[in-house]
Amino acid sequence: MSANAKLCLFPNGLNLYGQLVIGPPGSGKTTYCAAMHDFLVKLGRKVAVINLDPANDNLPYPCAVNMADLIRLDEVMDYLSLGPNGGLIYCMEYLYTHRCWLANQLAVLKQKEPKIYLIFDLPGQVELYTHHPCMRQLVCFLTDKPTNLKKEKQLSLLTSTQTSSSPLLPEDELMPNSLHLHLTSVHLVDSHYCSDAGKFIACVLTSLSAMLQLSIPHVNILSKADLIEQYGELDFNLDFFTEVLDLHYLIDRLHKTKSDNNDNDDVTNSQLLSDCKYTRLNQAIVDLIQDRSLVQFLLLDIQDLSHMERVMRYVDRANGYVFGPSEQHNLQSLLHSASGVELAPDWVGMVQEKYMSRSNTNNNTDINV
Repeated sequence: MSANAKLCLFPNGLNLYGQLVIGPPGSGKTTYCAAMHDFLVKLGRKVAVINLDPANDNLPYPCAVNMADLIRLDEVMDYLSLGPNGGLIYCMEYLYTHRCWLANQLAVLKQKEPKIYLIFDLPGQVELYTHHPCMRQLVCFLTDKPTNLKKEKQLSLLTSTQTSSSPLLPEDELMPNSLHLHLTSVHLVDSHYCSDAGKFIACVLTSLSAMLQLSIPHVNILSKADLIEQYGELDFNLDFFTEVLDLHYLIDRLHKTKSDNNDNDDVTNSQLLSDCKYTRLNQAIVDLIQDRSLVQFLLLDIQDLSHMERVMRYVDRANGYVFGPSEQHNLQSLLHSASGVELAPDWVGMVQEKYMSRSNTNNNTDINV
């Protein structure tokens, strides 16, 4: 049976569950995919990890589908004389144009294991999730979300670089409009950004943009919780950052930092006007985030099984996955062997006590939230 014919076996889509793991470079996406794969396998869940990052050569997990079999970033950069960013965007546009390849690969997995759970390891280029159309179009194809983008026969970079030596594959008549996957996007950002007010506001804005752009169930995660104070102590308690309570306090911290710097340096009138302009811009960004009130974060240390269990429950709740009694039994046994106790209600407080300095915990009580 040919690969294209396998899609005929699933005329109503694949109806599988899974995660889209996104986030900026270095946030720990590939490490998370490997850890989540191992954790779910121990629970008895059948898991397949799909690598859709054409620049990711070192895979610490068993890769069921690898985008490198379709296109490679280094070859695109050499052949088209593109830089790493342009080459990566070209690869993702190429993947969407040849999405029949991905659909066939997933259909093969579905045929081998009808209840396979999918984890997609995606590249770390932020614009793919904030404003570039190709990832949104791909998500709409994987799920049943309608796209509001105009249909185009060819995407931008493909249009300008396509040659007769590499023709576009024709659309398969058997290709469905959607694979009907039930996916949750898992957005990872480094937790140490909490120690810098400006960077944390930027992270929240990026998370909000990704949520609105992809328009699927979404879970935001502060990764590397064990390194949360790597670059300095936090200004507020940990729940201030996980709940994104009131970012106007961070604006005050930015003003205080600038005023401290201005006391030590000679400041011109133009610099003062520039600071005033950026103050209004920061205020407008914070107001935009607060008006939406959509972003919250989970903390994650992948070495802690209780953290993995918490993230798994949030993701499963978001996409509607319901695991059977055998998984529940395995989960209880796994957590019992790891810690011996169940999670306490004050989970954020436990994380703060474990990973943050005691002086920071005692001193950051100047706000009531």
